[in-house]
Amino acid sequence: MKANLALWLGGACLLALLLTMLWLHFSLVQDWRRTQALAGRGVVVQARVLEFLSAPGPRSLIPQRSVRFQLPAPLGLTGTLPISAEAARQSEQTRRVAVRYLPDQPGVQALEGTGAPLTLGALLLGLDLFAGWVAWQVWASGRRARHRKLGHSKEGVRQ
Repeated sequence: MKANLALWLGGACLLALLLTMLWLHFSLVQDWRRTQALAGRGVVVQARVLEFLSAPGPRSLIPQRSVRFQLPAPLGLTGTLPISAEAARQSEQTRRVAVRYLPDQPGVQALEGTGAPLTLGALLLGLDLFAGWVAWQVWASGRRARHRKLGHSKEGVRQ
């Protein structure tokens, strides 16, 4: 019974981790493509700060500081992006932020000078790989225990 529990638990964890890793992979690839497009084709403009916010980020429950801004005319689009404390202090004085956007897709935006967003995703992917290895070990130990149990029962039948 103990071996079956380990097999089911390990298998369920492996499946959940596999699905999480696939989601992280596609998310990281999408972020990387977005970052590359902004670096290569992006245009930098000075946007007007509308307000500073402190709310949970799009991928986190931890409150982070962000800025709500409006791009200059003729675009006039508004957006909200995370901002560092130092950049927020500078923007509070000037009431402006440098925003990089794609001319063909103005909704794709990033604050100028922000680091690559891949750092957290890469860290999570690494942790996910480690958790996957642990789940694999649990599943494999359940399989080994099951094989030992089956081996002992077959020996008893042979004698």
